[in-house]
Order: sequence, then structure tokens, then C-alpha cells
Amino acid sequence: MTAQHPLIQHLLKEQEALLQKIPEWKADPKKAQAEMAKLRAGLVEHYGVEPALVETFPHHHGVLIARDALKARELQAHNERLKAQLAAHKKAEAAGVQDRQTDEDFKRRLADTRRSHGGKAPIHEQIAEWVETKEKGGR
Repeated sequence: MTAQHPLIQHLLKEQEALLQKIPEWKADPKKAQAEMAKLRAGLVEHYGVEPALVETFPHHHGVLIARDALKARELQAHNERLKAQLAAHKKAEAAGVQDRQTDEDFKRRLADTRRSHGGKAPIHEQIAEWVETKEKGGR
């Protein structure tokens, strides 16, 4: 087929229309080739399109739609990862709150114990204070 063949003329026209819609591809042909390869692979992998059908796109609109669809999939996957991270963060935060509640429960129980001993610390605390005082050289 020569450049004068109607199919070749149509494909060249569509290529130019595509480059008008995605100017960064016109500026960087290597980027365009890499993205087209990614588009083809994505259509085959995610949508079950036969590889032979994505070798040539007869209309630039198909490339734009496929590009948007694959970007949407990437964003959705990123969103799911963020949701999982948020859930893990909330779980860790809840565990921290639970630890604080445990500390508060301990302090409450300690105060209850002191009240039950007439305001004095339980005997094991008194002994610990006495040992600490002796270690510091006090009486």
C-alpha cells in the first residue's frame, strides 16, 4: 500500500488527530510508544481484547477512551490502597486509644485500692518506695 491508499491516508489523519489531543506524545515519541504499548497490554489483560485487534486503532477516539479507562483503573486501585492504609491507621489509632483506656483503668483501680486501704498505698507500693529511698541513700 502506498501513502496514497485511502486506508493509509485515514490512519495518518487519525494519528494526527490523536497527537492534537495528546500533545505530549507529539513532543516525545518514545513516551507515546511506551504509553501505546501499555494501552495495548491493558486492553488485553483487563478487558480480554484480542492482541491482534489492538495493533492498529482505526480511530483516535478508541485510543482516548482506552487511555481514560486504564487511568480510571489505576486511580481506582490507588484509591483502594489508600482505603486500606486508612483502615490500618484507624485500627492502630483505636489500639492506641484502647491502651490509653487500659492505663486509665489501671489508674482508677489503683485509686480504688488506695481508698480501700484508708488512703494509703498498698503494702507492695510502700515496700517499693522504702527500697527506692534506701537505694538513694535516704532513711
